[in-house]
Amino acid sequence: MQLAPLAALCALALLPAPARTQDSSILTQKPIQELRGAWITPSDGVFASQASIAKAMEALADARFNVVFPCVWDGANTLWHSPTAKEAFGADCDPAYGERDVMSEILFEAHRHGLEVVPWFEAGFTAKGALLDKHPEWAAIDKDGKPLVKDGARWVDALQPEAQQFFLSLVLEVARNFDVDGIAGSERFPALPAEAAAKPAQRELYTKAAAGNSSTDPKDPKWRAWRAQQLTEFLGRISGGLRPSLAIVLAPHAPSAADWMQDYGGWCEHNYAHALVLPAAQVSTDAWCGKHMEKLFAAVEASSASKAVVAAHRTQKLAGEVFSSCKALLEKDAALAVALADEPYGLPAIPPWRKEEGWRPKPIEAHPQAGSGRWTFPDSNGPMVMKLDGASSGEASWSARAHVAGNYDVYTWIPPDQNLGEIAKYQLANKHGLITKQVRVGPLTCRGWRYVGTVELPEGEDFEVARFDAIEKDASKASAIGPLILLYDHMSNRP
Repeated sequence: MQLAPLAALCALALLPAPARTQDSSILTQKPIQELRGAWITPSDGVFASQASIAKAMEALADARFNVVFPCVWDGANTLWHSPTAKEAFGADCDPAYGERDVMSEILFEAHRHGLEVVPWFEAGFTAKGALLDKHPEWAAIDKDGKPLVKDGARWVDALQPEAQQFFLSLVLEVARNFDVDGIAGSERFPALPAEAAAKPAQRELYTKAAAGNSSTDPKDPKWRAWRAQQLTEFLGRISGGLRPSLAIVLAPHAPSAADWMQDYGGWCEHNYAHALVLPAAQVSTDAWCGKHMEKLFAAVEASSASKAVVAAHRTQKLAGEVFSSCKALLEKDAALAVALADEPYGLPAIPPWRKEEGWRPKPIEAHPQAGSGRWTFPDSNGPMVMKLDGASSGEASWSARAHVAGNYDVYTWIPPDQNLGEIAKYQLANKHGLITKQVRVGPLTCRGWRYVGTVELPEGEDFEVARFDAIEKDASKASAIGPLILLYDHMSNRP
């Protein structure tokens, strides 16, 4: 079978898509809006491999969770290869992950299963690695002028301008370079312990702002309020730098925790937070919470009592929760998650910050069609693949039909159990013709789903999105291809 000519590749319009009809009651039915989230830390074991990430995302999606919060900053390393971190303190992604792009793996596996991804800066303004060794002037200090340690963590001075700029750059870097769905803070972000002593520059700024009042006693309410306001303004800089469609989810200390500089009222007043995740007991008893129930969600531990806990939240008018102990949710074939899927997560729900379904259109899976060459279908772990012996010429192509027009990220399956060459050659379609993309196949640990590039698809038309050219000259190796998965790219499609 010969492939279509290039002109047809860029605008292969067949019959228009049939009109989509829906029952009128479905059209008027408002989707359930609940936060069903899971914090994910390195200790949960989910990040160990792309296979473990895929298994976890599939299990959570099957249980009708809708948001995952992967820890992307643990105080020592970022979960992505960060130029900002590398420049600031000489390290970035944990070297234990080797050549893997863990952040992209999470985004791909979560998005293809319908989960939103909200990176979680869990360590916040604390450091356990090289950051404060490299920048000792950024350290928060106690009343004796020594580096401040609280709850076993070394604290960064959250009011230090250079430190603020570093963390702002870190957050915006992940938000601007990855197709994430939001940003999450923690009890330590943005935050500062009340006992942190003032440095000379801060004292001077406060004296000017307070009309000569120079008291920096941790118990002085004016001094506390001024510092809390500085952190609120910092949060405003984060909010202002994000795309409007990205959610900001914060998991601060409870409102009654007076030892921390966190101004929940200011955050809500300025609309800097879409959701606050607090301990359920505090939500139900604190007077402040009663005024902001629409933004409050419960932080809970995964346990055998999870079903009863969630049911209790609904009676308290809490529209969602975020589970810690993701490992507990997923162990024993995800028994706890499955129990939630039975009830109370019996129906699908969208996150509360989304007003309608379809924020992320369903992924498109395209299967290859052979052109020239003698392709075979070997046994393989994972999706079905087509194989061509080395030193043989051959071509194949993929076509897709999108229900929503726009840019789509293209991922290809690199089978981990085939003896392949070093490079695979793909050609992606765009408005101007074909763009050649060479994908380095890499070691077995880096195989699986790999990003190829981005294509623009029309709505409701069959469109030939990619071609494959067999270029392997070593007869002892082979060329092998599988399906493509196309994910809607919000970074280039929407604000």
